[in-house]
Amino acid sequence: SGTLEQQITQIKQERDTLQIQHEAAIKAAEERHNAILIEIKTRHNEEISCMQQTLEEEKRTAALTASLREDMTCVLETLLSRQLKEWDTRQNHGLSEELQK
Repeated sequence: SGTLEQQITQIKQERDTLQIQHEAAIKAAEERHNAILIEIKTRHNEEISCMQQTLEEEKRTAALTASLREDMTCVLETLLSRQLKEWDTRQNHGLSEELQK
């Protein structure tokens, strides 16, 4: 009967030890899980931030490209206008010489 009580006591102690180990393992798993979630959120936020910066840079590049296109168009129109005036002047000068002959 004494050995049976000892066995029961030993089984209870083993059960208590296993329960403590089980709870510790669950707690450790939850902490790892939370750490992984935090890391995922951090990376996700970093990626979003990077994408937003890239988008802003692309918007600035597009605006600069549009501005440059407008400037180049203006320059080309000015040059073309000048060339047409010079051509008109030469044509008129040529006509004047022809008429004087």
